[in-house]
Amino acid sequence: MMTTKQGEATESDFYSVVRVDLDRLRTEIKKVIPRAGDKMASYHLKDRDQRIASLLKPNSSM
Repeated sequence: MMTTKQGEATESDFYSVVRVDLDRLRTEIKKVIPRAGDKMASYHLKDRDQRIASLLKPNSSM
């Protein structure tokens, strides 16, 4: 993914895009947790939120 041609993505671009996508996903997950249909769905969404949070903060543990 590392290129130097103008207009092409680099490795650092990749990580930036992934970070933004994960941030957006966390925002969506947090919005739907209160509307989860049942406790297991809520637990699953909360787990996903925590896993994404730990990916965004690599020095923390899950």
